[in-house]
Amino acid sequence: MNKSCCEIVLLNKHKTYVGQLLKEDQKAINNALVKTLFESGLRGEELKQAVQDGMGSRVCDLADTINVDVVVEKVKDDKNE
Repeated sequence: MNKSCCEIVLLNKHKTYVGQLLKEDQKAINNALVKTLFESGLRGEELKQAVQDGMGSRVCDLADTINVDVVVEKVKDDKNE
């Protein structure tokens, strides 16, 4: 039986990659990365590469850069509906 994306995030938070999330959640993470990294001084190719690296990461690996709990909480809410 295949697990839904919600179950993957909740049960295997440390093994879930951004690419496994719903597109809208990926977009929210992308936007948060761009904002945070821009505010930290990255620009141009350096910013683009850092965002690309982040989007290829596990969700838990981004916790030092952005608030991933918002994504996990949203997934919990979606699952309960």
